[in-house]
Amino acid sequence: MQKCPTLARLARPPLYSNVHFCSPGPGSPNDLFMHKIGPGVLDPTHPATKTPIRAFPSIRTECFRLSAFPSALLIPHPDTIGTPGRPSIDTWANRLSRAAQLQDSGVETQGPFDLSRVVAPSILLPHPRKSIPMLLYFSISKAKTHKHAAKRRKLRTRFKEAINLVVTRGAQGTKDELGVPQLEFNDEEVRENGDRWILPDWVYICYPEASLYLMRYPQLVPLLRSSLHKIWIHGTSLEKRWAEDEMRKQAGLPPLAFQKQPTHRKSQPPRTPRQNFESKRYPSTAR
Repeated sequence: MQKCPTLARLARPPLYSNVHFCSPGPGSPNDLFMHKIGPGVLDPTHPATKTPIRAFPSIRTECFRLSAFPSALLIPHPDTIGTPGRPSIDTWANRLSRAAQLQDSGVETQGPFDLSRVVAPSILLPHPRKSIPMLLYFSISKAKTHKHAAKRRKLRTRFKEAINLVVTRGAQGTKDELGVPQLEFNDEEVRENGDRWILPDWVYICYPEASLYLMRYPQLVPLLRSSLHKIWIHGTSLEKRWAEDEMRKQAGLPPLAFQKQPTHRKSQPPRTPRQNFESKRYPSTAR
């Protein structure tokens, strides 16, 4: 694994010290690993439980796949009872009650149609000062990565370091005059948009590939920047959609229906006369 010489002489981050990867988390992502919503989630009242699983953001690149779900879809840990250090999530009912209290208090918001008047922003998980919390899980397959645990642990460390570079230092991949990939850091971007990379109160699940181990940071950072940005846009649109549905519910209107995602099926060659005859003669026989 090649090292990046630019990282050896970095100054202090301009605004945020680091991305705090919360551990232990409030729940278990075992069902989300298989891309399904389990029956006993942490917050059954959250509208994400009624959202199709395909509607949540999932970005696939050449070296990893990154998905994101609200933390309300986590299932309780088997050892939750008697574990004082495990944080709790901000439920949907609590966000609605905070918004109602804010509206009753007469505090002015950004506008008459501000969605925070309906659903209050979620409370972040406990984290150190000047850090950004992130709930990140990994699903690493031995067949797709490596049989040794040390190699798989290196994949997790490398991915987390790349997230820190993007969020706290505004890292982006560029090329020098000779066309060699290198890293550049943008402190102004961190001051303006440093808190717009990680969705608060969401769970990120990474499925790394073996190629991530040998990929240099100048190639990995652009892929990660694009993935985090797309997930941020997709996740905020879902949050806005849920708030609008809650507004319609309070007004006595039905929620908006999710549009079905188009399924792309592979084109099949036309049937031969013999296949048509056999399908009529044996209708239960699969092609």
